Amino acid sequence: KTRVLTHRIINLLEQGISPDRITACTFTKKAAKEISERVVSMYGIEADEVNMATLHSIGYHLLKRVKKDQGIHKIKLIESGTTWLWFSNFIKKHDLKIKDVKQLLGAISSLKLNIISVDTLKKQLKLKLSNGAFDHTNDKEVAIYYVYRHYQSFLASNQYVDFSDMLYESYVYMSDPKNAEFTKK
Repeated sequence: KTRVLTHRIINLLEQGISPDRITACTFTKKAAKEISERVVSMYGIEADEVNMATLHSIGYHLLKRVKKDQGIHKIKLIESGTTWLWFSNFIKKHDLKIKDVKQLLGAISSLKLNIISVDTLKKQLKLKLSNGAFDHTNDKEVAIYYVYRHYQSFLASNQYVDFSDMLYESYVYMSDPKNAEFTKK
């Protein structure tokens, strides 16, 4: 897999594409480093300017630029301990049926990776939520929506992003045609 990407980058360089105009991404830091080293050894030191990073890293750097452009000058990657503590406290405070932090984190991460926003989930649960008797303490789907909504508010108010946000928010931003020029920079 890394060999194919390495040769594709070399091919682009040989076609005259400037190294600083090439961005390649992998899933692991190890693969990114390996590809960078191979490209430099095969093409030369000028290839060191190829932007080589993990998918999450590219998403994070894009988000930093986007947020800065929106007047938010600092975003922080939330640490897993902080996330775990927030979820644990939220479950206790709201007496949720779902007591498993890992299960809730997984559900919310899955929603984000499937590009399902809080608002989209709300629309999907409209019938349950419109019923005045809905109970976020006993209904699993409603509980996930309830936690997701509050978790996203917590992240936003503290200028945090989580690991899934790096992909989710970047995808949402880049999917909007009015942002095409910004993402080319």
